[in-house]
Amino acid sequence: MENGLVNQEFLKMMNTLQGRWQEINNKAMLPRYFNAIKDLPKEALKKITDDLLDNSTKIPLPKDFFAAASEWRKSYFMQNGYYFGQEFGNDAAPAPLCSWCLDCGITKIEHHNADGFKQLMRCGCTTGSTSNAKLPQWDSELSGAFKRVAVAPEWFNPMTNNAETVSTSEKKLFDKVLEWQRIVAKAAQYWADQGFKP
Repeated sequence: MENGLVNQEFLKMMNTLQGRWQEINNKAMLPRYFNAIKDLPKEALKKITDDLLDNSTKIPLPKDFFAAASEWRKSYFMQNGYYFGQEFGNDAAPAPLCSWCLDCGITKIEHHNADGFKQLMRCGCTTGSTSNAKLPQWDSELSGAFKRVAVAPEWFNPMTNNAETVSTSEKKLFDKVLEWQRIVAKAAQYWADQGFKP
């Protein structure tokens, strides 16, 4: 959105809210309200306006705008699988360079014969080369016995939903990070038991 359009939509939003809270268009507070929602599209402003009108018993504060914007972003992520403004191919968030590890540096391997063996290795890409995970790195010479399996984006999804509070969503995200660290540590222990020395 261009700044003019953003400002126009913001003023429309504030004028709508002023119908309920006369003092909301306070000059000292307007920049703080605007800062909370400046990167969101028109439909987000409409949703936030409706939610504030429907659910706020007192005049909303900047923190209420930030919370509403955060909830809208989470909802957008749950519906689309990426955050608003970070679509693959967009300059803000380019598509991953490596389709095997999605640029996390870790890939999954399995035997060609389905025997249930699954393990993690550092990917053969540049990110995998610079990863500090204590795992061996994939090499094409392994392709006779093993195959790489591309990681699924769901591995990194904390599965939040728009009915949760921000603190609950943040806890889920932190738990997902801890889970990932445990999985990588378990894989590192497996390779250490096989005699791998980083």
